[in-house]
Amino acid sequence: MPASKKTKSVPKKTSSIRKTTSKKVETKAPKKVAPKKEKTSIRRTVATPSSSKAKAIIVDVIEDDVDFNEVEENSLEDFLDSSLPNFESRKNKNEKIESEGGRGFESFSSLVTEDLDSQKRFFKELRDETKVNLKVGEELESQNQGIQDKGVQDLLDLFEDEDSNHKKNKKNHNSRRLNLYTKFVWKFLLIVVLLVVFVGYFSFSKLTIDIVPRNETLSESLLLKVSSDSGGIRLLSDPRENVSGVNKEIKISLSRDFSTSGEEFVGDDISGRVKIINNYNRSQSLVATTRLLSPDNKLYRIQEAVNVPAGGEVWVNIYVEKPSRDLAISPTTFTIPGLWVGLQDMIYAKSEDNFVFEQKKEKYVRTSDLAAAEQEIENSLLQELLVRIEAEKKKLELDSGKKFSYVYLQEGETVITTDAQAEDKKETFNVKADVNFRVIFFSKEESEKLAYGKLNLLIPSGKELMDFNPDNIIYSLESFNADDNTATIKSTFSAKMILKAEGEVVQKESLLHLNAEQLTSYLSAQPEIKSFSLKFHPGFVKTAPRLVDRIKINLVEDNN
Repeated sequence: MPASKKTKSVPKKTSSIRKTTSKKVETKAPKKVAPKKEKTSIRRTVATPSSSKAKAIIVDVIEDDVDFNEVEENSLEDFLDSSLPNFESRKNKNEKIESEGGRGFESFSSLVTEDLDSQKRFFKELRDETKVNLKVGEELESQNQGIQDKGVQDLLDLFEDEDSNHKKNKKNHNSRRLNLYTKFVWKFLLIVVLLVVFVGYFSFSKLTIDIVPRNETLSESLLLKVSSDSGGIRLLSDPRENVSGVNKEIKISLSRDFSTSGEEFVGDDISGRVKIINNYNRSQSLVATTRLLSPDNKLYRIQEAVNVPAGGEVWVNIYVEKPSRDLAISPTTFTIPGLWVGLQDMIYAKSEDNFVFEQKKEKYVRTSDLAAAEQEIENSLLQELLVRIEAEKKKLELDSGKKFSYVYLQEGETVITTDAQAEDKKETFNVKADVNFRVIFFSKEESEKLAYGKLNLLIPSGKELMDFNPDNIIYSLESFNADDNTATIKSTFSAKMILKAEGEVVQKESLLHLNAEQLTSYLSAQPEIKSFSLKFHPGFVKTAPRLVDRIKINLVEDNN
């Protein structure tokens, strides 16, 4: 009965390490042709606390169950026992062949011997190879275990390094991101500041230039024809402009008294006043020249007769017969020697001011007094004329609703009469005067329009009237025609002529972004500018704005 064959498998160990991430580490032993046993899978999970989020490492270790203790060596005898039936069969076959073919047992024996030798060599080599495989398997197992542990450790180290690098990279990334944000914030703030400065410059930067232009005085005259019918036909040969108006005749008569200035010395004199006091129960009459005696026996007389009532007082002037300076005495009390002695204490005189010593003069009329009187009365005639004209003018304006101006013309000479001549001994004299005036009233509005229009015709292009005052027009009466009741008036007027607008003085575009020195140089070179002043806003900015509408030019009247 043939022996059953036993087959021993060379142990084979294969281990692999798998990672749940994208990396995979495997260690495999050399493959051998042998029956495979059931494999056991071991899963190991390693947690690494290197970060806030735990990372799980799953390692699958697949091992072959190999039982190296049951390995037995096949002996040659066992092999022969198991192979004997085949051998007997082959021997019988060979003997049959030898008898038939002529070859004996020896050839068969040698054949068997060779076959056995080859099998021995095969099994010897198989045994040696098995030992070598066993040794290699143990080495591979130890290497696989070491590689497995080392792989796990390397994997852990790898993940730790990766986690550390991740932290470091994250920290570097955060640092770079923070630096990036910081730079971005500073750049943003810088842009905002520049934008604010830019907007502030264009919003608040302003330049005001006050310019005093050079001006000229334009003077002209015009002839006006004043008549009640101003809408009549004007002849081309007549240079006069028609103006509506009326004429009035005003007669004035005056009479006035004037003082003379001539004086002639006729002697010395003492002047003064005293008060007569009556303390008696009856009135007392005193005649002129009544004597008054001072305490130092100086004699004075009263100039007028007086009646002093009982208990009353009367003032009277005094004089002396022989004036001298020593009679100019201070205030004192006087007795009246002509009264009864018993009444002198009750009726007496008293002075309150000093008596004055002066040389006595006599007034007379001088030639200069007559001339001054004539001039003064003529002035009085003129003043009276103006009063009468104003009254007439108000009446006309009230009736017509228009404003009137006027001129006047004296008709004939002034007639002046006086009641004194030169050297007449008089203190005053009287003067009378009579005169006739022709007054022309005309429309003020019409005459002013004509004057303004005439100036506008004469003004050059690009200039305008700056200071035209209608009240400064001077009117004078040239003539009066009684036949047609018309008058010719000459009006003389003037105005200042300046440039029409600031744009004609200087172009704003030429001033953009110039500094103060450049502006001064530029404006000083302009022939139309007399003087100027620069006003920058804000004050620390000394450069003109970049926008035309931020520059303002004012034309200022020259007050010099």
